[in-house]
Amino acid sequence: MPSVRRKLAILLPMAAGIFLVVILVASRSGPQHNAQGTEIPVVSTIQVKEVDFLPRVRATGTVTAGRSWRAVAEVGGRVELVTDLLQTGKAVEGNRLLLRIESTDYDNALADAHAVWLAAKAQVAELESRRESMKASLLLEARALELAERELTRQQDLAATGTISQTQLEREERSFLQQRQSVQQLRNTLNQLPHERERLLAQQESARARMERARRDVERTRVQSPYAVVIGPVHVNTGQVVSPGTLLFEAHDHQSMEVVAHLPLGRLATLTSSTPTESSLPPRQDLTNLGARLLLPGIPEPVSAEVLRFTDALDQRTRTLGIVLRINAWQWQQSFPARPFPLLPGMFVEVELTGAPRSAAILLPRSSVRQDSVVLVVDSEQRLERRQVSIGHRYGELVQILDGVKPGEAVVAGDLMPAIEGRTVEPRFSAASQQLIESAGAP
Repeated sequence: MPSVRRKLAILLPMAAGIFLVVILVASRSGPQHNAQGTEIPVVSTIQVKEVDFLPRVRATGTVTAGRSWRAVAEVGGRVELVTDLLQTGKAVEGNRLLLRIESTDYDNALADAHAVWLAAKAQVAELESRRESMKASLLLEARALELAERELTRQQDLAATGTISQTQLEREERSFLQQRQSVQQLRNTLNQLPHERERLLAQQESARARMERARRDVERTRVQSPYAVVIGPVHVNTGQVVSPGTLLFEAHDHQSMEVVAHLPLGRLATLTSSTPTESSLPPRQDLTNLGARLLLPGIPEPVSAEVLRFTDALDQRTRTLGIVLRINAWQWQQSFPARPFPLLPGMFVEVELTGAPRSAAILLPRSSVRQDSVVLVVDSEQRLERRQVSIGHRYGELVQILDGVKPGEAVVAGDLMPAIEGRTVEPRFSAASQQLIESAGAP
C-alpha cells in the first residue's frame, strides 16, 4: 500500500503537467499570414517625434598641470643648502625655501656698491657746501672790487694833477686788475659747479643701480616656491656648482589641472553647427555655448570643467584639433568634499563635450538608416515604404534627420531583410530605441 501511494504521488503531477502542455500547444496561435498565405514579419518600430536635445560627443583627454615651473639658476655658485622639502612628489606651500646658493660674493658686491653710493652721496653734499662758501666769498670779493675801483679812480684823478707819480698809478691799476681777476675766477668756479654736481649725481645713481643689482643677486641665491606646488624631478645636490641658466628642478601647480582632448573637425562640428554644411568651428574667442564634463572611474557623477580654448593647430599625426579644459581643486571640493582631488599630470580621462541645446529636432537610431540614406516607414495600412531622407550630424548611436519623415510616422528601428516596398508587416513598438532618443535630451 505505501508503495502504491508513492507511485501515485509521482505519476499524478506528471500527468497534470503533460495535460497543461497539450492545452497550451493546442491553443497557441501560429504566425499571422496574409491573404496569399505568406507569413507577416514582426518589426520593431519607433514613432517619429520632434525632441529638444543636447548635442554631445565623447573623447579621451590627457591631464596636464595648469601651471608648470622650471626652476632655473639666475646666479652662479655652489649649492650650500637643499631643504627636505625639495623631494620629488612632495607638496609644498607657497613662499617656502627650497634651495640656497652660497651668497658670499654677492654680499660683498652689495657692500661694495653701497660704499660707492655713500661716497658719491658725500661728494654731492660736499659740493653743496663748497658752493655756499664760494657764494659768500664772491660777495666779499665783489665788495673789495668796488673799493679797488673807487681807489683807482681817485688815484687817476691825482695822477692827472701831478700829485702822484705814474709808478704809483700803475701799482694801483695792477691791484685793481688782480681783484677783478679774483672775482672772475670765483664766478667761473660757481658756473662749473652745476656740471660737477650732475656728474656726482650720475655716479651716485650708477652706484645705486649696482647696489640694487647686487641686492637682487643676493635674493636670487634663495630659491623659494612661488605658489603651492608639487615637486617634480630634482637635478641638483648640495655642494654642486651651478652656473646661470642651470635647471635646478621642476614643479607644477597641483591646485589647477588642464585636460587636452583631441577631436576630428567633423565631430567637433556636431557641437558648433546645426548642419554639416555650416562652419565647422566657432570663433576662437566665443566658447560660451560649449560645455564639458569629466567622466572619472569610481566617481558616480560627471565633474564639470571649464572650456578654456582651442589649441593653435591641428595635430600633425592624428589631424585632430585639441580643446583645452580646466578644473580647479576648490571646484572639486565643492562637489566632492570627502574625496581628495584625483587628477595627476599624465592621466587619461574620458571627456564629454556638449554644444548649444537644439530644439524641435528629429533623431533616429543609426540602425534605422540604411546605407543609401533610406529609412523604412510603416504606413497606416502597415505596409513598408522606402523613404529617402536628408541626414544631418551623427551623435553616437543617433542620427539627425533634416528632411524626409514627419512627426507621428512609424519608422522601422532596425535593419530588415529583405526590405520590400509595399510588404505587409506587424509593427511592434521598441521602448529601448525610444528611450535612446529621449536620453539625448538628458542633462
